[in-house]
Amino acid sequence: AVIAEANEVGMETRAAFMLGLPKETPEMGRKTIDFAIELNPTYAIFYATHPRRGTELYDTAQMYGMLLSKEYKGMSRVTFLPSTYESPEQLSKMIQFAYRRFYLRPKIVLKTLARIKAWRDFHEFWLATWLYIGLSDFWAPGRRIIDNIRSPSRGEVPLERSEEADLDTRTM
Repeated sequence: AVIAEANEVGMETRAAFMLGLPKETPEMGRKTIDFAIELNPTYAIFYATHPRRGTELYDTAQMYGMLLSKEYKGMSRVTFLPSTYESPEQLSKMIQFAYRRFYLRPKIVLKTLARIKAWRDFHEFWLATWLYIGLSDFWAPGRRIIDNIRSPSRGEVPLERSEEADLDTRTM
């Protein structure tokens, strides 16, 4: 109700959702995504659950899943896998699905494009689309073709991207 009222008067709203909680099934994850869409905040963030040592969630997580890493690796990196998910990849795909399902609704795309007023806005939109919604996967085949065209021939060892950047800055 609060988000709906805020949306009515034109306020931006944000909501965060955790996926991959202990005992959560993929079906429950999809219901969380449906709930995010029903709430309809301006922005939604979908996090992979990361239980921290010393918390009740950490103790519960040890009973109902597998800690893949004790280090926090970013909001969408899977560090805990509930026993109800088959693999870390399945949970990662659920998070990507959440972003796509939430942000690629026609009404949201149009509203987002309407908010672009400057280059910085466009840059943030493109970055979010690329990273969170996962359109980098969409462009991957084209990227491989470009990489193959750019790769050296006759057995030369290709440079890493960071080395290419270093060379570019040294030649300026």
